[in-house]
Amino acid sequence: MPQPSWPPPAMQPPMQPPPSAPQPGMPISGGMPGLGPQPPWLAMALRRPRFARLVGAEFRKFAATISDRILLVVGPVAMIAFGSLACTQNVFEGTWQAQILPLATILVYGPLVTNCSLVKLVSGEWQYRSAQPTLLVQPSRLRYMAAQSVVALALWIVHALIALVLYSLLAPPSIENRDVQSLLGLRPGAVVATAVVGALVAVAWALIIGLLLPNAAAALTTYLVSVVAFTTLSGLAPNVAAWFSPFRIPLAVAAADDALPPASTYIAAALLVGLALVAVLRYRKREAA
Repeated sequence: MPQPSWPPPAMQPPMQPPPSAPQPGMPISGGMPGLGPQPPWLAMALRRPRFARLVGAEFRKFAATISDRILLVVGPVAMIAFGSLACTQNVFEGTWQAQILPLATILVYGPLVTNCSLVKLVSGEWQYRSAQPTLLVQPSRLRYMAAQSVVALALWIVHALIALVLYSLLAPPSIENRDVQSLLGLRPGAVVATAVVGALVAVAWALIIGLLLPNAAAALTTYLVSVVAFTTLSGLAPNVAAWFSPFRIPLAVAAADDALPPASTYIAAALLVGLALVAVLRYRKREAA
């Protein structure tokens, strides 16, 4: 015959339901039911990092190694040296199209060193799997890319300012012996627009190459070869390069290519934007493991 249980069912305490898992809207600081409050370090680990912290992390990675710091020191020096050579060795013909050409040249070749650092930052994150810690802390690819884009934005501003200062100091003395008016006094807006758009195109092209190729060596090689190829083709066949070369866009903004149709500039800009969209789509679907 069955043995009686003890204590009797009437005296047994009711069974408590197991603690439920936290729901998406449940605050972390209050803890889970039945387990007490969570420790502060766990609440901090589960909190979404601020965007300013992500930007600060990207700037620190931008100058993390000794080679990166050397490039950041050599970059502005190389830009100043190349700008001085471009503004003093060019023989200005007196036209404002000829006067704007040294500024456009500075913005193509001057930022090469610092733009290589940007390419290395963006592409090397995937080659060496250093993107994994960032994506574990915050899995949003768009926030990650936006933080790296802030670094590119800072380079854009620095490059534009350096180019404007160099051109303002070195270009006018080069044409003072000619009976022509300086472009800075005649059309200062064209000078500023060329510097702003030229620096933007140069940084955007470096960022696009870094987003497209998740290998630092391949991205750096592609970036350098493409810059040389575009500028060489612009000198040999400007009518052909104007249709797809992004480095012809600043000259078109300054109206330095009157012989070329305006549609070529629009097509070159559309190709640059389309390539940027392709880079963003590939970046969002790239595996971090």
